[in-house]
Amino acid sequence: MIEQSEWVFFRDIDWDDKQWTWFNVDTRDFHVGYNNHEAIDARKLLQYPDFFWTAEEIKALLERLFEESGGPVKWRYLSVDGSWELKYLRICRHEEKFIVCNSNRYALRKKYLNQPINTEHLNAH
Repeated sequence: MIEQSEWVFFRDIDWDDKQWTWFNVDTRDFHVGYNNHEAIDARKLLQYPDFFWTAEEIKALLERLFEESGGPVKWRYLSVDGSWELKYLRICRHEEKFIVCNSNRYALRKKYLNQPINTEHLNAH
């Protein structure tokens, strides 16, 4: 992928392009900015496989979250637990896998992100 001046739609991201280490998914519209910042220190997470995602799992996760939260709407409030810590999904490349973090760069387990979408405050429009 070449560097873009605008964020790109999540389906247009090449997750196999190893030159990019961070992906910031804005869950209000599912556009992604990507860059080459230093990766997070994953040493503590290595013993927990539930923190590591393949590229195919990332694609499936984003597709599910996008569709279940309203699909092609202009704006949405995405959460699985009622908080807005998922305003941005920060996805960090770690070797051949990825770590998905919330807006504050706290790593999230697959079990957490695989919860149903909270529709009480979704406000997709």
